[in-house]
Amino acid sequence: MPNLSKIMKKGVYGQLMSTIPPISPVAWTSISTGLNPGKHGIFGFLDRHYRPHSSLKLRKKAIWDIISIYGKKSLCLNVPLTYPPYPLREGIMVAGPPSPKEIAYSNPAAIAKELEENVGYKVDIEGLHEDYTGMRETEFLRRAGEVTLARAEALLYLMDEMRWDLLFTVFTTPDRVLHVFFGRAIEDSPFYDPRARRSLAKYFKLLDDAIGKVLSALPSDAVVFFVSDHGFEPLFKYVGLLNLIETFSAEHGANCLVRAGKKLLSRSRLSAAVKRWITRLGMTKLARQRLGRGLECGMGYIYVSDALPREELGALISHLSAVVDAEMGAKVIERIFRRDELYYGPFVKDAPDLILVPSRGYELRTVLDDVFKEVRLDRGMICKTGTHAGFMARRGFFAITGEGVKKGVELRASVYDVAPTALYVLGLPVPSYMDGRVLLEAFEEKRPPSRMIRIPEIREQASVKARRLRSRLLRGQS
Repeated sequence: MPNLSKIMKKGVYGQLMSTIPPISPVAWTSISTGLNPGKHGIFGFLDRHYRPHSSLKLRKKAIWDIISIYGKKSLCLNVPLTYPPYPLREGIMVAGPPSPKEIAYSNPAAIAKELEENVGYKVDIEGLHEDYTGMRETEFLRRAGEVTLARAEALLYLMDEMRWDLLFTVFTTPDRVLHVFFGRAIEDSPFYDPRARRSLAKYFKLLDDAIGKVLSALPSDAVVFFVSDHGFEPLFKYVGLLNLIETFSAEHGANCLVRAGKKLLSRSRLSAAVKRWITRLGMTKLARQRLGRGLECGMGYIYVSDALPREELGALISHLSAVVDAEMGAKVIERIFRRDELYYGPFVKDAPDLILVPSRGYELRTVLDDVFKEVRLDRGMICKTGTHAGFMARRGFFAITGEGVKKGVELRASVYDVAPTALYVLGLPVPSYMDGRVLLEAFEEKRPPSRMIRIPEIREQASVKARRLRSRLLRGQS
């Protein structure tokens, strides 16, 4: 990847530590707001009541909202959790995934159609099943390449057609490609396949070429941030969380409800399309049956009602922490956090009570036929062999290059640092409530950040509610 290598030599780079869990809706929201989930209110794909998160659920301003206050214009393209796209005081928004039927939506509405007609813009890879099966590798890679190149062309088109101060775009296709090939491309994996490694390298060369094309079109004084919301780990086995809890529940008289939940999931009359969508999120109201005594489960987390005695919660944590995969001789769950250990802020009360981090090679699902389900490869067909659920996957990547940036310096940063540092580059005040810091060590001249500003909580919440109302009204008119 010569263009990315050049960026690392001409700028600063390093590990970007992600959120826990290191999944896209949580991490990208933290990147765009500079806040931990306890302050922005997004803890996963769905909320406690099984409703999908969206831009309407965001509790604080993202960076594009903040800069519009100062009359600066944003081009926001394909950022996760920006559906439904809402009007910016200054700028445009083209919604990212998840969006209904992977259709492009934008605000103003005409922009999405314009991008589709002029550059063949797509939100995501068409025909990709949520469990990453059912497609030939060659077809998958072809479509992945098309989406990547169209994303770059859309960015170039918007850059050329409109005035802007901030470009914020996300290439989601590398995530899809790594889910398929990561476990087959690293040499210490039992699935290692040199052919798959070459396929992965070929895709990233295509991505690097697209990066080079975008860089060549930027103004000479642009400062560019490259950010990944998480890293990756190999995936060997799925683990059913309800299945793990079954033995614990048996001791408390609720194992029959677990079995009922599994039967309901397998026998439900939901359409195939709905089942696939539910599987993608890793949870469903049917699968998340109440186990009695106050437990509800999702993909790597547990909600606990006040009715569950404290000593039983401690016993549950001990039980799950001790689970071992006898076949591999490996501990299944690396660590279990209580929500107050990870998050702080006004919305911690909405967070899961327990957040489970699986060990390397495992991914927690809500429920399976058995406790474990092995990943099985079918030659020539795609299959999920990469995941980003564990501690190792918190290690993302970042690089900053451009005017005033130091050269060839390696740094460590957090996803919370991106928004305040971008505001610093734009010469704007950094809100005092942000959890991240300005990466002053990345720049040649360390001018102090602009005066920290305090936005009263009532004013902030009123602004967010007004934005949601405007978005709903505009959707009703369309």
